[in-house]
Amino acid sequence: MKSHHKIIALSVIASLFFWMLDACIDYFFHYDEPFLTLLLFHKKEVAFRLFFSLCFIAFGFIMARAFARQKNTEAALKMEIAANAQVKESLHVSNQQQLAILNNIPDLACLKDKEGRYISVNEPFGKTCGLKPGDLIGKTLLKFDPTAKTIVSSGYSDAPVMARYRDFGFRDIISKPYQIEDLSEVLHRVLGPA
Repeated sequence: MKSHHKIIALSVIASLFFWMLDACIDYFFHYDEPFLTLLLFHKKEVAFRLFFSLCFIAFGFIMARAFARQKNTEAALKMEIAANAQVKESLHVSNQQQLAILNNIPDLACLKDKEGRYISVNEPFGKTCGLKPGDLIGKTLLKFDPTAKTIVSSGYSDAPVMARYRDFGFRDIISKPYQIEDLSEVLHRVLGPA
C-alpha cells in the first residue's frame, strides 16, 4: 500500500473512531436513549459526527496529496542530482581528453575562453612562458607578460576579440584572408621597423 493511501485509510479510521467515541460519551453522559439510536439515528448528533468525520477525511486527502507531491519533488530532485553528477563526470572526462590532446602536440598549444583567459595549455607552452601549465589557467597573456607583443587574426570580423582586441591583450589585429603586405604592415606597427 502506498504511503498516501495509508494516510487516507488512517483518516477514515480516525473519523470512525471519533464517531464511536462521541456516541459512547453521549450514551454514558448526555442521553438516556439506546446506544444504537445515538450511534446512527439521533439527527443532531449524527450531523455533528458526520461533519467532523468529513473534516477528518478531507484533512487526510489534503495530507495525502501533499505527501505525494513531496515524494514526486524528491524523486525529481534525485533525478536532477544524478543528471548533474553525470554531466560533471562527462565534463571531467572531456577535460582530461582535451588535455591529453594538447599535451601530445609538440608545438605550443593553448585554449582560451571568450575573454582571452587561458583555459588549457600544453607543456611546451608552459615551458616557453617559464611557468607550469596550471599557473597559466585563468590568466591572460598580459597578466604574466605585460610586454608581450601579440596580434590576433580571425576570419570572423564580428568576433568580440576583433572588435575589442586591446581588452584581450593584443596589440593589433589582422583580418583573414590577408596578403603578405598586410601582414608586414601590421608587424611593422607592432614590432617596429626591422
